[in-house]
Amino acid sequence: MKASTAIPLALLLGAATMSLLGITDAQAQNNDIDQAVFVFGGAMVDADMLYAANPFGSTSADLPIVGLGYQLFPARMGSFKFGLEAGPAGRFGGHPNAEFWGGLVGCYDGFEIGDAVRISPAFTFGISYVTHTQEGRERQNDWNTTGTPERFSISAPS
Repeated sequence: MKASTAIPLALLLGAATMSLLGITDAQAQNNDIDQAVFVFGGAMVDADMLYAANPFGSTSADLPIVGLGYQLFPARMGSFKFGLEAGPAGRFGGHPNAEFWGGLVGCYDGFEIGDAVRISPAFTFGISYVTHTQEGRERQNDWNTTGTPERFSISAPS
């Protein structure tokens, strides 16, 4: 299948199946279950996670990414929430491809600015599947660790 066909189909499939991962909005409102949907985009970083966490020193590759995620938080301890996260993303530049991920997520909900803004840093640990690895660091690291270019274990801030 061509990348120009595979990516839109993969994103459509991912968005359609995300509703099966959680519960409906009406059920969530009745049961006060905490859930979130988020959209993200940007450039992939050409470094490891520790280096990428530095907003002033990291460099990005010429590889844009756009995605959609869903989080369900059935457990809470004070300002910390724990749950599941899943979503699809389109990765462009080099060799366009799709990524699907899922995992456990922890989130801190303690930073509030007035009544309108809440900053909630989160960390996800799980697995990811890509239809094709990007050239460069990603492909080299994957071949060195797993020997297959499509499956990754992930641990990432979100």
